[in-house]
Amino acid sequence: MPAMRYTFSAADMLSDELRAALRRRLSEIIGAALIGIAGIAALALATWSVQDPSLSHATNAPVRNMLGLPGAIGADLMMQVLGIATIALRFSVGAGG
Repeated sequence: MPAMRYTFSAADMLSDELRAALRRRLSEIIGAALIGIAGIAALALATWSVQDPSLSHATNAPVRNMLGLPGAIGADLMMQVLGIATIALRFSVGAGG
């Protein structure tokens, strides 16, 4: 005797092929976002300077980072927390994407 379903899901209206295609597109979008994040982090780290203002260094000097103040703060935090290992982390995130 077949079991009766008492719930209704919007996914039940989609075919298996369409669900698989949507899952592939979602994984592609996530991969592209990870590659973009790795690229932004690389740009912030490439233009990082100790002289830039950040959360741990207050100065009136102009920001030299190409991503502006958010890039200077992000690069400084990455360098303080992970140091040179930030490069390996950025590479692994980009490769995962």
